Amino acid sequence: MAFADGAILVGLGLAIGAFGTLIGAGGGFLLVPLLVLGYHFPPAHAVGTSLSLVFLNAASGSAAYLRQRRVDPAQHLGHFVRAPLAAPFPPAPPAVG
Repeated sequence: MAFADGAILVGLGLAIGAFGTLIGAGGGFLLVPLLVLGYHFPPAHAVGTSLSLVFLNAASGSAAYLRQRRVDPAQHLGHFVRAPLAAPFPPAPPAVG
């Protein structure tokens, strides 16, 4: 891939990420078709690239909330510790009928 193609992809990623953040969606609904149809990425690579973008968006949002002290880290640490302990015991499925 040429440098110009890489620069275009980075620019598109930033623009799609910003747009997705503004409307409250990850942006993958725009990025995956663009990569598959426009750049002929294999679908699995396009989805992986989109997940990377979503992760970076979530990480930057989390960092911003931590800087603004809008998150209680102790509470989230508790969830982080308890979740693996509760995972083997899912709730019972709802009754049908």
